[in-house]
This record gives sequence, structure tokens and C-alpha cells, in this order.
Amino acid sequence: MAFLHNGNLKPTTLFSVYPCNRDSVYLEGLKEGESLLSNNPYYFQDANGYVAIDDRFSTFFILSHGKTVQTLHLSWNSICATESEIVPTTLIDTQLMNSGFGLFSVLSVCVLTFILARRYFHEAH
Repeated sequence: MAFLHNGNLKPTTLFSVYPCNRDSVYLEGLKEGESLLSNNPYYFQDANGYVAIDDRFSTFFILSHGKTVQTLHLSWNSICATESEIVPTTLIDTQLMNSGFGLFSVLSVCVLTFILARRYFHEAH
């Protein structure tokens, strides 16, 4: 059975187009006497390998001796994937947090704030 791929030999019918990436389309598994055909726009190929098409093509037929034996429906992806922003941390910050010093600092500030607030409100009343 014939299939399309983007160069990695894994069958797919989803290909990327400009502006992000541009996948090349390849045909694999075409047997003797078979051909790849598109009617609108017209395209014909009777050998495995690179398929010189773009996102105007959506349906292909695999013909064997003039009869359709397979239909391939293509999809074209033009949405760019965004990379998540990675915020670098310094080695010192990582070491401090892993050592427990960061947690100790936060707890110390909370306890000190509690003591000062209690003392202030106790003197005010």
C-alpha cells in the first residue's frame, strides 16, 4: 500500500507549510503499474520519491492499471508552534532552595512578622 511521508518514512497526510516549517512530501510503496494522480490541480507521478506539490493539493488517487485503488486526503498545517519561555536559574539559587535555606528564610520572616505584629497590637490596646 502506498503512503506519503515527510522524509522519516512514517506514513502521514499532515504536512507543514510556510510560514513556520515547510515539509517535503515523499511517496513510498508505489508498486509496478501504479501511479499517483491529482485532478485539480493536475499532478501525475508513477515512481516513488519526492512529490513536487504544495498546499493547493488536497486529494490524491493511487491508480492501478487505470482504476482507483486508494485515495489519500492531505491536510496542511500553517500554524506555528510556540516555544515556551524558559527562565534560567542560577546555580546558587538552586543550591539554596535544595539545601532548605530558602524555606528556613521564608519561615523566619513569617515568624518575625507575627511576633512584631503581636507586640505592636498588644501595646496599642
